[in-house]
Amino acid sequence: MENDGFDFGQLIEEIVRKKGSDVETEAKRWGYSQNALYKIFKKEDVGTDILKKVSELYKVRIETLLGNINHTNMIGYANAMNDSTVHYNSTNTNTMRELEAKVDKLESENKLLREMVEILKSRDK
Repeated sequence: MENDGFDFGQLIEEIVRKKGSDVETEAKRWGYSQNALYKIFKKEDVGTDILKKVSELYKVRIETLLGNINHTNMIGYANAMNDSTVHYNSTNTNTMRELEAKVDKLESENKLLREMVEILKSRDK
């Protein structure tokens, strides 16, 4: 995955340290050794499997993680972690919230459409 110079390892480390506990405990939670987790922290680029794990363990949307590629400072990290203690640009925050709300709505509508398709398929049988 091309990351345009964005440091995913640093972002992941920030999230783990902010939302997790100590590295030893978090490594066990990941199912990794401490060394393996530290190696992830050192990587600029990571695979989607790592992003998915971060998303699941720390309740951070993958879209939010990927959206931070253009915000390589603490503003981006704060948005990824929903950190209310950092004062970040309210325009970006409002836009992000609006987009997340739209994504949630679309995901819900998609689920309903899939259920409708299954109902229609079962009627055809």
